[in-house]
Amino acid sequence: MSVNERRRTLVEVGLLVVGVGIAAWAVWSPKVPPPAPEEPPSTVTVVRPDAVTAAWPVSRGTQGLTGACAESLPDAVAVAWTYETGAPILSAPVVADGRVVVGSNDNRVHAVDAATGAPLWRYSTPDDVEAPPLAVDGCVYVGSADGTLHAIDAATGEGRWTYATEDRILGGANYVRTADGGLLVLVGSYDRKLHAVDAATGRGAWSVETENYVNGTPAVFEDLVVFGGCDGILRVVDAESGASVRDVPLGDDVYVASSVAVDLGTAYVAHVDNACVAVSIRSGNVEWTYEAEDGYFSSPALAEDRVVVGGRDRFLRALDRTSGALLWSFACRAALDSSPVIARDRVVVGSEDGRIYAVDLASGTPVWEFSLGGAITASVAVAGGLVFVGCEDGTLYALGA
Repeated sequence: MSVNERRRTLVEVGLLVVGVGIAAWAVWSPKVPPPAPEEPPSTVTVVRPDAVTAAWPVSRGTQGLTGACAESLPDAVAVAWTYETGAPILSAPVVADGRVVVGSNDNRVHAVDAATGAPLWRYSTPDDVEAPPLAVDGCVYVGSADGTLHAIDAATGEGRWTYATEDRILGGANYVRTADGGLLVLVGSYDRKLHAVDAATGRGAWSVETENYVNGTPAVFEDLVVFGGCDGILRVVDAESGASVRDVPLGDDVYVASSVAVDLGTAYVAHVDNACVAVSIRSGNVEWTYEAEDGYFSSPALAEDRVVVGGRDRFLRALDRTSGALLWSFACRAALDSSPVIARDRVVVGSEDGRIYAVDLASGTPVWEFSLGGAITASVAVAGGLVFVGCEDGTLYALGA
């Protein structure tokens, strides 16, 4: 069974299981001391020596998971550098302080120089790292498939602490700052809970119990955390306490395997039951629903007037943010489980056909496409004029002019 099939199986099994909720308190365990960083590999392809100062610190770029940035992409791209991890990459990279950090199915987290691809450090975990990292305040937070959230010093690769959940972590972490100046790291788990962990101590602050797996990265909007899960409910909770603000049922047999994007009081949810939905965060009212031909594992990206999302039916679509009306569609050659990124006037997305596509945001007309070495299910990151993406051939690529 291929890595992609195994990943898909894990999600699909979760979609069939709706069980009784488990304990609602956070679980903290120091486990074993975090491992020291490994020596990085010595081989790397380097062709671009400039500094990269821009950032993409969360899996979808911002705390609201909008998947958008003000970067400009070139009219054509080439490989700037490559870095080999030795195993498939299903984790989306993040960029902060001149470093690209990504997880790999070699059971490691890898950090490389964003401008050159030169290796900086590797951090070992007990299992695959399919979750996207979070890079904030000089620390990297990332979950592994053994159910552990790891805090890693971003400069040295040394472990700071670990936090144990009761099942695998496949979704990315996000963060929220508390009124007293603290930092909470937010992460979902297959133990059917969203966990908030104190970044200073690694101890659980609160958790929210759901009725099925929590697959995506939680979004942050003002003082609220917004997330979906495989129980088909969009949940809005207080960021400081985890107290429920509202639950919004999305329908029978609806499963949210992707991350929710939030902006200007609206949450945009693409789910497996063939639809993209806009929901008012404050009222819980469904503003519109767009029905597609196949389900969504891809997370939406938000422009000022449109929502862009990729489907398992291989179409990249732009929808009007006010009405949900279809504005344009672009056909790729295979399923789009990778989430699109809006970079100023263009949209870039990876496909299971092994290609990166760039299209015009206004019209959906193609600008360029670039073939890489393996299927792409991880989402891309855009920073410093470069597109960063991991492939199932085990390679992290940087594409630039």
